Amino acid sequence: MSIIDEKRFLLSNFVKNYCEFFFYDNQVALTQEGRDFLIILVFLDTLIDIFEPKIKKEDLQETMSLLRQTVSSYIKDKKEHETIIKNESKFNISCNDDIGIRQNELIKIFKTTEEHLKEFLEAYSFTFSYYNAPIETLLVEFNNYLSHILKAVNGKEIESNISRANAHLHRGTLDAYKNIIKSKFKNISLNTNDKNEKMLLKELFELRLKEIEGIGFTEDEKIDITNEYKAFAWELKK
Repeated sequence: MSIIDEKRFLLSNFVKNYCEFFFYDNQVALTQEGRDFLIILVFLDTLIDIFEPKIKKEDLQETMSLLRQTVSSYIKDKKEHETIIKNESKFNISCNDDIGIRQNELIKIFKTTEEHLKEFLEAYSFTFSYYNAPIETLLVEFNNYLSHILKAVNGKEIESNISRANAHLHRGTLDAYKNIIKSKFKNISLNTNDKNEKMLLKELFELRLKEIEGIGFTEDEKIDITNEYKAFAWELKK
């Protein structure tokens, strides 16, 4: 039994919380207030805990409780604004207990993104350990992933939304490793005389050209490129 099967109730609870958050956050995303990346980070950290096989039951319960408190506080704040739309029926997505009833469908959807999700979570954790801070572009891709999952769970163009969800995870994973590589090369001149730096530059240029050659290839071939960026990023971190 996979982690997704074991934690189906937690995942349905997770999606319900995201649905409620997304309804309000999407309204204010382009306003002065903007999207709340701190709460998106809470969702990301929660999902990391859900997928952690060694986490203690009480610690996971605490994580889910924190998520609920965070979302409830956020919604309460937004509802105080007169201009905010509060009727979720205008959302064309159900955030009620139907999500819990549709657990089997939800689990199937999560399973179709499981491998991409694990790769993304690994890349995010690696990037966080490197910078000791979250990268906003990764949170954007993660939020986009969840929005497509939410649409799929509600029966909206399921196959299309799953495909788009995986694409956002792939892009986020690739960006995570590219961010680390880019930060490493900020201090390396193209005119360097250092033998090791020259070797690294050559390796980078070959990888970049290989990526360009692969534009338009299948998803499986793109993953191969991601793994090469991953290996290169780990090499640079040593």
